[in-house]
Amino acid sequence: RYRYDDYGPALLAALREGRKVVRPDIAADPSLSEAEQAAHAQLQLAAMVNVPVMQGGGLQAVFFVHCARPRAWTTHELSLIEDVAARIRADVVRARAERQRRAAQARLAAALASMADAMLITDERGDFVDCNEAFLAMHQLPRKADVPHSLAVYAERFEVTATAGAPLPQGQWPVPCALRGETGLGREIGLQRVGDGGGPRWIGSHSYAPIRNGGGVVTGAVVSIRDNTELRRIAAELEAS
Repeated sequence: RYRYDDYGPALLAALREGRKVVRPDIAADPSLSEAEQAAHAQLQLAAMVNVPVMQGGGLQAVFFVHCARPRAWTTHELSLIEDVAARIRADVVRARAERQRRAAQARLAAALASMADAMLITDERGDFVDCNEAFLAMHQLPRKADVPHSLAVYAERFEVTATAGAPLPQGQWPVPCALRGETGLGREIGLQRVGDGGGPRWIGSHSYAPIRNGGGVVTGAVVSIRDNTELRRIAAELEAS
């Protein structure tokens, strides 16, 4: 195991401050003690360049070049080393962003799977991004690949109506409302498959809200649907009795 302090406490301090450390002749470097010079010699290090890879104001990694002989690093060499470090920095940023994206997707999938209500997520255009198994079951869709990818396709496959049965204009559907920045809670809407006899009509209690980015811009919509068909039937029977 190697410790930064064995090679001079100033090394890690400089790297944490975002400063590169260039040592052309370690054995003759007056900033290093004999013990620190010996620690370098054990690794056959006679010259080195250490460039910090910073992200978010902190040290994330170090790109280093070592040489077994003293070396007068040229300006071109130092520029090349820093250029490679910058590329590494970009790779670190991309890798971290990808890890965060995968982790966020995993959390979203777990959250969707745990919900009994049908859930739908769209992007800022209203195109469908994700849904849960309850959404598939409610719409009698065998798999996510069968989910309509847009509002236009949804309208071709499902009839959307007000509770009284009149067709509901697409602009009044939950997704367009949410994309305008509106929120809704428990709004009942009738749904029925188009074609093949249509199948039974059901009443969905829709709640919806916009998804906003850090700047407050709407980047999508989330909609939850609870099947209220049986509740509506019971209510109608009670009113008729």
